Formats: sequence, C-alpha cells, structure tokens
Amino acid sequence: MSFAYAMAAASPSSLLLPRPQTLSRLLLNGRLPSPPATRRAPSLPFWSPTRDPRRFAASSSPAPSAVEGKPKLDGENGGRSARDKEEGLREQRVLLPTNESSEKLLRIRHTCAHVMAMAVQRLFPGSKVTIGPWIDNGFYYDFDMEPLTDKDLKRIKKEMDRIINRNLPLIREEVSRGEAQTRIMALNEPYKLKILESIEEEPITIYHIGNEWWDLCAGPHVDSTGHIDKKAVELESVAGAYWRGDVNKPMLQRIYGTAWETEEQLKAYLHLKEEAKRRDHRRLGQDLDLFSIQEDAGGGLVFWHPKGAMVRHIIEDSWKKIHLQHGYDLLYTPHVAKADLWKISGHLDFYKENMYDQMNIEDELYQLRPMNCPYHILVYKRKLHSYRDLPMRVAELGTVYRYELSGSLHGLFRVRGFTQDDAHIFCLDDQIKNEIRSVLDLTEEILLQFGFKKYEVNLSTRPEKFVGTDDIWEKATAALRDALDDKGWAYQIDEGGGAFYGPKIDLKIEDALGRKWQCSTVDFNLPERFDISYVDSNAEKRRPIMIHRAVLGSLERFFGVLIEHYAGDFPLWISPIQARVLPVTDTEANYCTEVVSKLNSTGIRAELCSGERLPKLVRNAEKQKVPLMAVVGPKEVETQMVTVRSRFGGELGMMTIEEFIARIQEAGFDQLYGLQGQGKSYCRKNSFGQIMELTVISFATTLVALLISSPAVAQTPPAPILPPSPAPAPAPAPHHVNLTELLSVAGPYHTFLNYLLRTRVIDTFQNQADNSEQGITIFVPKDSAFALLKSSDLANLTDDQLRTLLLYHALSKYYSLSDFRNLSNMNPVTTFAGGQYTLNVTEAAGIINVVSSWSSPKISSSVYSTAPVAVYQIGRVLLPAAIFSVDPPLAPAPAPAPAPETTKASDSAPTHNGIASSPKSLDSPTTTGGSSYNTRVGLLIYFVLAVSSGLMLL
Repeated sequence: MSFAYAMAAASPSSLLLPRPQTLSRLLLNGRLPSPPATRRAPSLPFWSPTRDPRRFAASSSPAPSAVEGKPKLDGENGGRSARDKEEGLREQRVLLPTNESSEKLLRIRHTCAHVMAMAVQRLFPGSKVTIGPWIDNGFYYDFDMEPLTDKDLKRIKKEMDRIINRNLPLIREEVSRGEAQTRIMALNEPYKLKILESIEEEPITIYHIGNEWWDLCAGPHVDSTGHIDKKAVELESVAGAYWRGDVNKPMLQRIYGTAWETEEQLKAYLHLKEEAKRRDHRRLGQDLDLFSIQEDAGGGLVFWHPKGAMVRHIIEDSWKKIHLQHGYDLLYTPHVAKADLWKISGHLDFYKENMYDQMNIEDELYQLRPMNCPYHILVYKRKLHSYRDLPMRVAELGTVYRYELSGSLHGLFRVRGFTQDDAHIFCLDDQIKNEIRSVLDLTEEILLQFGFKKYEVNLSTRPEKFVGTDDIWEKATAALRDALDDKGWAYQIDEGGGAFYGPKIDLKIEDALGRKWQCSTVDFNLPERFDISYVDSNAEKRRPIMIHRAVLGSLERFFGVLIEHYAGDFPLWISPIQARVLPVTDTEANYCTEVVSKLNSTGIRAELCSGERLPKLVRNAEKQKVPLMAVVGPKEVETQMVTVRSRFGGELGMMTIEEFIARIQEAGFDQLYGLQGQGKSYCRKNSFGQIMELTVISFATTLVALLISSPAVAQTPPAPILPPSPAPAPAPAPHHVNLTELLSVAGPYHTFLNYLLRTRVIDTFQNQADNSEQGITIFVPKDSAFALLKSSDLANLTDDQLRTLLLYHALSKYYSLSDFRNLSNMNPVTTFAGGQYTLNVTEAAGIINVVSSWSSPKISSSVYSTAPVAVYQIGRVLLPAAIFSVDPPLAPAPAPAPAPETTKASDSAPTHNGIASSPKSLDSPTTTGGSSYNTRVGLLIYFVLAVSSGLMLL
C-alpha cells in the first residue's frame, strides 16, 4: 500500500559525478586542479587519492588503484595506468536527480513501489500489503508474509520486468469511503482497513495498474508502466520492520528498491553505494584500529583506541584553541546531578524517555545527564552579574548519556554515551544579532578547517510542546532569521521542528559522497526556568538572553563522519601517524630510532616499524593509510639521510632528516597541526603534499620559460641533480586560477583569506581575475603580519572599513615585478578601494617596496605570477591614512638590519610562471652580471629545485 500520506522527505540537492582527470591531463590543459564549487577541495597526492569519490566511470573498467587504496609498489611513482589515463580523457558527467528536483523521478519511484507490490502478490498469494512510500534513493514496501531470501528478490524483479514490459496504464479513481471499505474487505486486506481509517480526506483515491491490481493511493504516478526503464530499477535488500514501528505489533518484510530515470543514473548510484560501503566507519574503525564497541561493556559505548584517541585529541585541541580565540571560557562539569535539576530544566517533562533511570544515593535521587545546559546555567548563577559582564561565553566538551534502544544503535552515529561540544552565551538583547552571527562565523571556520565546505541550513520553529511565552519565541525566531540573512546563507524553514525550549538553526554538512549529516545547532535556551538575571545600568535585575550552540554535535558522530568523508585517509595534520620509519634490515634499527626521535621532537607523529621484509612493511603502512614512509638502508645510514615515500606521491627521493622536517614545516604543517596562525582557516589541508603536486606544474612552466629565455643559459648550467627531461609542449594560454584555493595552500595566508571570505571581497577579486582583460595584482600579508597590529585595531573597524582595507591590497591590473620597477617613484597607483586609496611602489638595491600611509612592506616573494593574475607576499598589512588617521596601528618591532653595502642587486628575483613550491625571498640579490643574466640564473636555480623535488611525481 503506497500513498502520499506516508512519503519520505527528499534530499534537496543533486550530485554532479564527473569522471576523473589525471594530473598529466591537468598539465596538458594548463590548468591548476580547481574543484567545482559543489565539491570539496581536491585531495592531495601526498596523503589522499586525487580522485573525487563521486566521480563515476560508466565503462566496465575497474576503478584505479588510487581509489581502491591499493599500494603502488611497482616503481610507477604513484602514476596511473594507461587505461586509467585513457578513461580520464573521455570525461562524462552523470547527474543524479532527487525526488525534489525531478517530479518524473518521484513518479517513477512511486509507481515502482506499486509494481513491486503487484509482483509480490502474484508470486506469493496470501501476502498482505501495508505501506510503500518513495524515499530518498528509491522506494520500499512492507508485506505481511513469510521471510524472503535473495533468490526471492530476483524472482520479484523478473516479475516486475514483465509488468513493465506490458506497458499497463495507471488509472486514478475516486470512490466513497464506504465503497473503498467494501473493496478492501473483499480482498481481505486488514492493514488497508487500518490505513483507510487514518485518511481524513474524501473522496478516497485509488490507483489501478491495468485492470489487474489496485491500491489506496493519492499519487502521483507515471501514465503507464512502460514509462519505467526496467534497467534503471533494482531491488536492493529485505529487512524486518514492525507495523507502525511498534515492537508489540507484527514483524513485516520490508523490501527496499532503487529506481532512476536512466540506466546510467542507476550505475552511478550503485557506484556511490559501493564507495559508501568501502568508507563505512565501522569497518575502517576496525581496520585502522581507531575505536571499538565491545559487547562485554555494553552496546553504544565507545572505546577510543590510541590512534583514534590521537585524532580526538587533535580535534579537541583545535576546537579549544579556536574557542579561546573567540572569547570563550572553558568548563568541566559533573556527569550526574540531582533529579531535581532535570525537573527544573524541563527534561523530566519533555525528555524523560531518553534519560536513564534515577539512582538513589543516600536517600537522594540522581540521574546521568542527557545534556550539559543546566550545568552551564549553574556556573552563571554562582554570582550576580552586571550588564558590563555580558556577553559571557562558556564552552565545554561534556559527556552525556541518552537511553537508546539496541536496535537503533549504529556505530559512532547512534550511541548511548557521547561527548557534545556545547557552549552557552549569556548576553543582552541588543547583543543577540552580533553574537549569533559570531556563532555562525565560528561554526563555518571550524567546519571549513576539517574540509566541509557545503552545508544545508534549516531554521526550526516552535513545536506543539514547548516552554516559554509566545513573545519570547517570536523574538528568538526573528533573531535567528536575521542572523542567517545577514550571513547570507540560504536556509529552509522547518515549521514545528524546534526544541521544546527554543527555536534553532540546524546545519547539515555534506561529505565527499554528497551525503548530509546533522552536526551543528544554534538555539535559544530559555532562562526563565532557572530564574537567572543580571543587573542593568539602572541597578535593576533583568533576564539575560541565553544562546546555546554545538558545532561538531558529538565528537563520536563527527569522528564517524570524518572517517567516511576521507575514507580513513585523513589530512596530514589530523593523521594519527604521519610518518613511519622503515628499516631495510635490523642493522639500521639504531639510526631509525634516532630518526623517529628527531621527528617526534618537532611535533611530527612518527613511529618505527620493523621485523618484516621491506615490501611487507610498505604494504602494511599503506593499508594503515600512513601518509609518509621514511625508508632507511645502509646508504641512508652512511649519509645520515632517509628515502621518503608518499602513499600517493610515490618515491620523493633521499633527503636529510632536517630537510624532511623543514619541507613539512615550509609547507605550512605548523599552521595545520598547531593552529598557530591567528587567521581563520578556509580549508586546512596537507600543504606538503599539495606543494609536491604544484611543483610538477611549476617544473613544466619553469622549463618552458628557461628554454625560451635564451640559448646562452644552457652553456654553463649547474650540475644536474637528475637526468634531463624532454622539453614540454609550448606554454599554455592563460587559464582560470581559483584564488581561494591558491591562497589556502600556497602559504600562511589564512587570516587574510578568512577576511576575504567573510566580507565576500574574494568574489570581487575572482571576478576581476576571470572576466577582466586587465587582470589583477594582489598583495597578500602573511599571518604574522596581522600579529604585528594592535589587537584592537581590526576589531574596531566597521564592515565597510574592513572591506575597504582588503580592497586596498589589490590593483585592477596585472603587474609583473619588472612592471613594478617601471612604476617605481612615479605617480601613485590606484587600488581597488578607489579614490584616495592609492599606493606607491619604490625600488632600491633590487628590493621592491609597496608604500602605504603607515607601512611600506617589501615584496618578499612571488606567490603566483602568470598573466592575468599576480599574487605577491608582503610582510606587513598595508594601512591607508583614510582609515588609520591618528597613529600607525603597529605594535613595537625591532628595526630591520641594514642591507650589506657590498652586494650588488640582481635585476630580477627568481620567479616563475605559476606557484612556487618553496618561494625564495626577493631580499637576497645575486652578485653577478646584469639583469638578463641574473634572470636566467634565477630560472636555472628554480629549474634545478623543481626537478629535484618534483620529477618523481611525473
């Protein structure tokens, strides 16, 4: 029995599933690997597969080893097979619609449920039908019958195919309630009678399939069964389900099926389904030894193993640091409390079924806490607060306990004991909007840091059972709506979906497979029940506003989502073991121990693994998804070096321990691991691996520039580190540069990038880069540059002033370094901020300075310089007098050391067309020759660096 009254809600978005492109093709096309906006940033070859898991190959070719996680031990340096490259060149896209985006699909699925019920009753006379709605990915139907097997599903599918082939019409009929009851009783369908009783509308609608079968249904359906592509339908599984979800009622047989508009869509869905199975956090948690749930202790209780505990520690550490930066105080509170506390909070009235039984301790009743909220209120009530004390922000990673039936438990997603990242803000009425907006910004910052860039936002309003007055509910709901509008997030209204204590914002994150997970919540905890107050400016007691929010939801659930999002291939900064040292024989054990000790002393999580032959050690490391392997043999011991191997970057060559550490740190590992940068991360990733990928691109473009610059360059080259490579094709035409991705991985620019994202100035810059023939030049201050400012200066800027300050850091034209030398000491250059916001450019001793009113930083490196986009690193924030008109807002700093007088500056710093994997400072001029000579020498030096660090990736 399928009818609209029981239909499930649909997911509101579609998935775009492109076939993969290999790195070699990206090079040939002259494009940086920029992800579509609907997908997370591409995985890095240093630690993760480069293929998006939602990419789908329609051919029967097997998936490449990078996706399957098979180790590369054949010396191919992480390269892909010829077949895979050929597949990548035949890019196709399969669009998976949803019930919401395609009414045709919804009709197909609804009709398939009827066709399946008809087939079951033909094959199994006496079976009784109940309900059968469409769901997110297909449909199901519940039957009262004997248990079914997989063989039965095949028989049912064949019968469905026969019904579809007959192209039977679906005919809608309206009958009276009495007529419907007579027909149902004639068929002896007791469940249909129960359903008929629950339908209030009249007339009653019936849908017929030809003249052979009918069912109560409100529609909609396709016109005839021939409109269904039988090759796009598949029966997936059978499970038990209680009638009406009541354990005291009969157990039914529920058959799940999936249906799509085309066979290609079905294949894409099945591919995603298999990928989801491969990513299942329960399997990966066991394979990677991250966590366990042991029946000896009880279901739904999580044991964090050392590796999983390390990931949890990193998550908690970054969470705490970000909250401290946002002005929160941290709390730790008890796990139990007197039952009276839960009576006051309302939990015993509205949440009792989810709480564990009370415990009698010395004639007083106690209960495990289901939430942290009342504890934070008690902390607030410990003293009388003035209005000057507000807002007061407190946060806790608090463990809570909720009663869940064993049948509802599911890995880390549904447990009985979990740690929730709760926080409460006690504030004044006129602080609500800013505080909620700040919460939304903090939520976005944390989620972006862990790689979640796409969300679904719902505003849930007052339910039927609630506490508080209508006026308070209306004000609270309006405040949440205003904050969302101000943030610019699209959202949906969930009428009646709020908690009993207040309206809320629910945020679902989208993972790598396009699945949505409930994590973040922002709501109002109404303070009347605890009678909390503050003293206003008139010495009168007032009721504060109390905002509650959780960003990660529960650590257990978030960790499960994180495992499946990355398929266990965590970013380097989260990975529990970042490097494994592997000796070729036991004789290298002492040196390996020394290597591990040096790595650990710098904060790199490394371990020694021995006792097996090297190939097996490598395989084990790859199975455990260890990002880096440092192989040590007799040669490495003799030279005090290691041979570095990346899981997805292949062999990276020999290097000293210090170089290995430095390479990681240069790539931004310190910012990723310690969150030391004061800026807000857009999407923290393994910069070391990304740099290795970008080095390949740099190598190709540098080689082209080197060959074009002059034949004379080749006359006296430095000793080659690796054999020469064949000349690449001519340089590609200017291509699209994703500025957000570039700034997020090219250096410590997270503070500047976060401001660009928050103010949407990044959109202005990107539009100029994409659509203007003039191009764009951006001066990017490092994170440390913002630390030089007085702490209050940026905080006191208005939104318009902050936006102007950011626009002041860009010019609406592409300028190379030689262009700047021509501009030196000439008329001021107008910035994007326009009007009085101009800059001067000066050049002395080969050093280029950008002169603003209160700072004159030098261009310390070329981050990216290929027309029409130029990005240059500067060590200070540019400060216009129009904004900072009183005094320079800089903290005291020591004067720079004078440049050596005997050094002759080069005409041009070593730059290249693209992103530098390790950009060299422009402060170190060369001492030989003229401008042309030094330009070529710079190119030669960079060519050697690119070859030595990147050739193995080709």
